Amino acid sequence: MHHVSPRTLQHAFADGETTVSDFSRYQRLPGARRELMSPGLGHLSIAAIAARWCFFDAPHFTRAFRAVFGVAPSEMRTTASSK
Repeated sequence: MHHVSPRTLQHAFADGETTVSDFSRYQRLPGARRELMSPGLGHLSIAAIAARWCFFDAPHFTRAFRAVFGVAPSEMRTTASSK
């Protein structure tokens, strides 16, 4: 734990184009992508993988994922499993 208050974080990001929430989301999405592409985790649902990365709202996860990677999580998983 870094013991930084939410206000301190908001202040640190105040001058930039990225919010604290955006930064956190962009740090978590690649992890979710790796797990979706992992053959060893094929038994987990997309919702379970999303939840492991603190995305508890499926439509929100899908929108965020598509915005960053250009495809839906289900498409990413299908592509990965066909290789």
